[in-house]
Amino acid sequence: MTSGERTAAAETIRAFLDGKGSPHDWDEFISIRKKDLNHQLVRDFCADSDLLYPSGDDRRWCGTEGEVRLRELAALLDSRAPFNAIRSFMEEERHRAADEPTVMDATGPGKLGYATITLPVCGICVVFLSALVPPLARIGVQAGSAVVYLSVPFAAAVAVLSWGKNRDRAWTAVGGLATAGFFAWQLLANPIHP
Repeated sequence: MTSGERTAAAETIRAFLDGKGSPHDWDEFISIRKKDLNHQLVRDFCADSDLLYPSGDDRRWCGTEGEVRLRELAALLDSRAPFNAIRSFMEEERHRAADEPTVMDATGPGKLGYATITLPVCGICVVFLSALVPPLARIGVQAGSAVVYLSVPFAAAVAVLSWGKNRDRAWTAVGGLATAGFFAWQLLANPIHP
């Protein structure tokens, strides 16, 4: 991460917290993936600050503690501290916040994102495998079909709820929605009768 990128990141963070920057600046900062790994780590931490430090107020990005931590991060970026110190700060904050229960994972698609693809695939496997075993056929086809059908609204909900906060999770959920939708359509178009 170059010194110019560090300064720009610190200024973007402060402008957002002070309400001086454009909302588009913050959205671009947290949404666009960075080529530099260190820059990406800073982006991820900022993007996940609303999950690490939730706010009860829908008009605020994160809680007061999160704002304090983001200001500390901006100060570290400005101080020209070695990036190992900045990385240690972000890791410590993630570990500290991980001790508190959260609804969604902090980075990347996370378990919820991957579940949107895994559930319909498992459901369709249960349908087809149970159709091969006569004693399990009826219950297996019904259970597998139910998993596939329920995966559609689950994936849609994860995609919608994650869209503004974690684009990686949202796009993974869109893939899960497409997978679940395709399998559900196939099951409706070509029902398996055990």
